[in-house]
Amino acid sequence: AACTVQPSSFDSYNGGDGFVGSPWQPLADYSAGTYVDIPFQTLVQPPSGLAYTASFRSQNTAVTLANGRGLVASNGTAELYDAGSNTFSATGSMIVARSSATATRLDDGTVLFTGGSPNAGGAYLNSAELYHPDTGLFELLPGTMIVSRINHTATKLSCPTANPACSWNGKVLIAGGYSYNGTASSPATALELYDPIAKSFSSIGSLSAARYLHSALQLQCPAGNPGCGSDSTVL
Repeated sequence: AACTVQPSSFDSYNGGDGFVGSPWQPLADYSAGTYVDIPFQTLVQPPSGLAYTASFRSQNTAVTLANGRGLVASNGTAELYDAGSNTFSATGSMIVARSSATATRLDDGTVLFTGGSPNAGGAYLNSAELYHPDTGLFELLPGTMIVSRINHTATKLSCPTANPACSWNGKVLIAGGYSYNGTASSPATALELYDPIAKSFSSIGSLSAARYLHSALQLQCPAGNPGCGSDSTVL
């Protein structure tokens, strides 16, 4: 059957022009300048082999589960990606609809989601929840972060080789991001540790410089140099 796209044309970028080709050339305007940019009746056929999520989502998080599947979540819904069949399937819904959160797989296989922006708008979230792969369900944690935040990092920690019984093994370091209380916003400098045994957060100091949309990586010494001096530190 024939496929049509409506409307036939409109100004997709009011006041500007679209460019295409090499060298760049402006796209032709419609109706003597009434409409500009892209002719929206042009259809693009996607390449074969693509997999499509069951729901549209933005600002989502994705993490690999212990069974090899991918967990993708945002806007309150979540789905699983199976690489063997190249398909997505729905799983349990988040307790609190959130975007721009973090997702960190813990040692027991559950996934910790922290912070984010609520679907309804307003103050950023300081709540957190766990995803249980064995049941496909989310659990809202009773304890909350000290600071609400988005665009932060959540890094699972491990012990250095020289100190395998350290006190922070399996805990999650929450750092940076941006906080908004519904009225004013500011960078979040507070550092927090999530304890998976107590299911609680605790303050452990502050960043020396505020940052968000950053990265965080725990370093490990190579096997041939276990005393390198940076084992278990977070960059």
